[in-house]
Amino acid sequence: MGWIGHEWTTARVGRKAYLEHAREFIDVPGEWYLDRTHGILYYQAGEDEDPNLEEFIAPHTAELLVLQGSKGASVRNLNFVNLTFAHSSWQLPDIGYCGIQAAHYGTKYSVEPTFAMPLAVRLQFAENCSFIKCRFVHLGSSGLGMGAGCCDNRVLGCEFGDIGGNGIMIGWRPEADDPPRLWFENDWKDAEEIPRRNLVSNCYVHDCGTVDLGAVGIFEAFSQKSRISHNLLNDLPYTGVSIGFRWDDTATSQRECTVEYNHIHNAMKSLADGGGIYTLGFQPGTALKGNLIHDIRRSADAGGAPNNGIFLDQGSKGFVIEDNVIFDTSGEAVRLGQSQMDWHVWKNNKFSQSGKSQFSMNDALQAGPEGEYRSLFFEK
Repeated sequence: MGWIGHEWTTARVGRKAYLEHAREFIDVPGEWYLDRTHGILYYQAGEDEDPNLEEFIAPHTAELLVLQGSKGASVRNLNFVNLTFAHSSWQLPDIGYCGIQAAHYGTKYSVEPTFAMPLAVRLQFAENCSFIKCRFVHLGSSGLGMGAGCCDNRVLGCEFGDIGGNGIMIGWRPEADDPPRLWFENDWKDAEEIPRRNLVSNCYVHDCGTVDLGAVGIFEAFSQKSRISHNLLNDLPYTGVSIGFRWDDTATSQRECTVEYNHIHNAMKSLADGGGIYTLGFQPGTALKGNLIHDIRRSADAGGAPNNGIFLDQGSKGFVIEDNVIFDTSGEAVRLGQSQMDWHVWKNNKFSQSGKSQFSMNDALQAGPEGEYRSLFFEK
């Protein structure tokens, strides 16, 4: 079946590993094993516990809702309000799972086709649809994603939590691409496929990456004029917001994304080489504005490169980086990886030194223009 995890970080001597979901491992109360072939759940109850009074949920389907239009015949004007999408399943694919980054995987890092984990709620060729005050929880793979031809859709005031892969994706690509894409061939073939003007705002995104630790809270790539605004993201094993997905400065469809006034904290709790905001590739017209980033962690088990408030990784170019506040990061507030300072415009940012708090939270709340940070906190 292969393995879970990047081939560079898979189990080897001197590194921690864990095994799960075998009947033989059940030896203390609360542990369980599901035999899907025979439909039998094995569960060790506590001394005074009656398992017949408990509720056990075994998810079966990977997709809970699909809005599927086509080129020239998009799904339009559907609105979902106050709904809960929960308990989707995901099984290891036949080729195994070599995690690459942001819930993408393949069999080898750069020479084999790459795929994205499936979505519990999937949109393709959908326009002017909205999800308002919905909950996406207890999901096996990724949460909600917008793929080809998705334009002017809105995700507002929703909660995303306890999710195996990414919380939200703008620019999701299907596994069924024919032929499958190689690592550096991720752009759209047809301009009408490019996702445009999609909005994710005032959402609470937490505890993603419960299956794939390399997953992120919000992912955006190969899209135009996306806006990721006023979201609260916390308790993530890897990056909070990831934009771009090409490891050089070649021009692609990616441009004019706005990541603004998000509050990102307690990210990078398991892995290394990421940040509160992580970027890749040439993205003209993109703005990182007014974000509050702090408590970017580093696990004792993480090896490799630093974790940072903002990590402008390979090829990152063409950004305006303005009015951001970053403090309490395990690495420096900002890191450039095969990117350059003069490739970006920098305005009025407030960054602390590595590992030091130069600002109190009260200072940070006052730092945004006209108190913008005050509207970051999610309200149910």
